[in-house]
Amino acid sequence: MGAKESPLIGHFVQLFTTMNRQKIPRLAGIYADDICFIDPLHQVEGLTHFSAYMASLFDNLSHYEVKVEDVVQQSDCAFITWQMRYQHSAIKRGKMIEVDGASKLLFHDKIYWHQDYFDAGSMMYEHLPVLGTAVRWVKKRVSRYDAG
Repeated sequence: MGAKESPLIGHFVQLFTTMNRQKIPRLAGIYADDICFIDPLHQVEGLTHFSAYMASLFDNLSHYEVKVEDVVQQSDCAFITWQMRYQHSAIKRGKMIEVDGASKLLFHDKIYWHQDYFDAGSMMYEHLPVLGTAVRWVKKRVSRYDAG
């Protein structure tokens, strides 16, 4: 870990490792009103929109858990690596999916920038009928090593 972890980052980790629909109002305790959230699938600006986005994520989840692996913080920036496990009724026939990712947080009194990094194919696209087959095929073709 870098510098001493901010209490704010500790609250972030605690909230996201236990997140559920009922805890959405707690986002206001750690995020600024003008939060900018970005991930490979979305960009959301403002706490009201971010809270609505987070609530919508839980609409079809039957299971959600996040395990934080590392927290590195320097001054007003934190980088957190994590593994998410979830089940969604429309993805992979509701079976468990595991995705590794990382979050970059910028903050002062509250978090004003949250950017998630993860493989969107592993999270969702690979598990959808028809599209999943195509995504897996492309990934396999691109990953072939040709020493020439």
